[in-house]
Amino acid sequence: MASIIRGTTPPVKFTFSEISVSDITAAYFTIQQAGKTVIEKDLTTATIGEEDLSWTLTQEESLQLDAKLNALLICDWKLNDGTRGRSQVLDVNVGNPGKNEVI
Repeated sequence: MASIIRGTTPPVKFTFSEISVSDITAAYFTIQQAGKTVIEKDLTTATIGEEDLSWTLTQEESLQLDAKLNALLICDWKLNDGTRGRSQVLDVNVGNPGKNEVI
């Protein structure tokens, strides 16, 4: 994903090759801008695949993003044995929609 357009409902997927998704007991998806967390979602709101976790932003959530700043997308996770890890940080552009509101 190269960008997020404000007001849209993009899915964000994190794929795991080193660990088994079935061993994940906690996970947090965060979007940060200017060093602050703008959006945070936990494992209960994720779609869980065999090798991935994905979250879909709502229109309201993506409208919280500032189009003047890049966004950092991060997934922190913990396994059932207590091991904690973090995904690669995805640095994406944020763009404006044509209609700047929920439709």
